[in-house]
Amino acid sequence: MRELERKVILKVLQQHHWNRKQAARTLGISYRALLYKIRDAGLPSNRALRLRQAEKNNAANDGSSTSGAAAD
Repeated sequence: MRELERKVILKVLQQHHWNRKQAARTLGISYRALLYKIRDAGLPSNRALRLRQAEKNNAANDGSSTSGAAAD
């Protein structure tokens, strides 16, 4: 039962691009209840998602950054 709840919460969060207030409204639960369910389900927090996204962006920029400036 918990696994089903986790999958539903994850799907709704992804549909709303991790906007937790919109996801809570869609699920028909309070924002605070959603936060508890996210934590209990072991889903990443918003902060953890942002850190991962920033790391991905930095890695992509580091690997493909080419400077057009010539050295003097």
